[in-house]
Amino acid sequence: MTRGTTKRRARGRPGVVAALAALVVGLTAGVPGPGTDVAWAAPTPTAVAPKPPALLDLPAQPRVLIVGDSYTEGWGADPETEGFAFKVAAPLGWRLTRDGIGATGYRKPGAHQEGTYAQRLWRHPADAYDLVVLQGGSNDEKYAEADISAAVELTLRTVRQRYPSARLVVMEPIALYGSVYPNRAKLMRVLATSTSQHSLLVIDPVAEEWFVKGGDPALVNHAKGHPSNAGYARIADLFVRDVRALSVVRPAR
Repeated sequence: MTRGTTKRRARGRPGVVAALAALVVGLTAGVPGPGTDVAWAAPTPTAVAPKPPALLDLPAQPRVLIVGDSYTEGWGADPETEGFAFKVAAPLGWRLTRDGIGATGYRKPGAHQEGTYAQRLWRHPADAYDLVVLQGGSNDEKYAEADISAAVELTLRTVRQRYPSARLVVMEPIALYGSVYPNRAKLMRVLATSTSQHSLLVIDPVAEEWFVKGGDPALVNHAKGHPSNAGYARIADLFVRDVRALSVVRPAR
C-alpha cells in the first residue's frame, strides 16, 4: 500500500498501449539487501506480443465493483468514508459497490479469514457489473512468488467466470512513502506479468509516483501507516484522472 506524484504511467493509454503491451513489464531481477529501494528494469520483449488492451467503453452510469484492501476500506481516513473509494463514484458517474477489507489480498484471506479477493467475488451477484476493479495486493508480498502468481491467476479467472460481460482494471499497490523494497518488487513483478499476459488495463500508482519520498507529510496518517483524508483525496483525484484516460472519449452533444 503505497503512493507518488503525477508522472503518468501510460499502460493502457492509446498509442502507448500498443508498444507497452508487447513487453513484459518487469522489475529489477536481483534481490537487493534489506532497506534497498528497487528500481524498474527495462521491459523485456516477450516471444509472442500480448494483445493491446482495449479502452473502457462503459454504458452511462455503469455498475462497478471495487474489490480491495484497507485502501478501498478507507483505513486511516477520519471517518473512513473519506477514503478514495467513496469519492470516485460521483465524478465518474458510477453506481459503485465497494468491497474493501484490511489485511486481505489475492492470496491473503485477512486477519479473521474475511476472504481473498477471489473468494469475495463469489459473494456478489453473478454478471451484475459492467466493470470490476481489483485494488492492492501489498498484503500478499511475503508469500512465495509462485503462490502469489497462482492466486492472481485464480482471481482473474474468477472475474471472467462470475462477470463475463464486465471489463477489468487492475489498480496496483500504492507506495505511500515512495519506496519499493524487495518483497513489494516481487509482488509488482507478478502483477505486471499477469496483467500483460491477460492484456488488462492497469493503474500503477508507483510508476506514476502518486507518492514520493519526502513528499507532503499531510498526505499521510503516520499513526496508521495509511493516507490521511488529504492523501485519500489525492488518490481519488488521480484514480479518476487515470480512469478517464483509459476510457473511450465520447463526442460532445
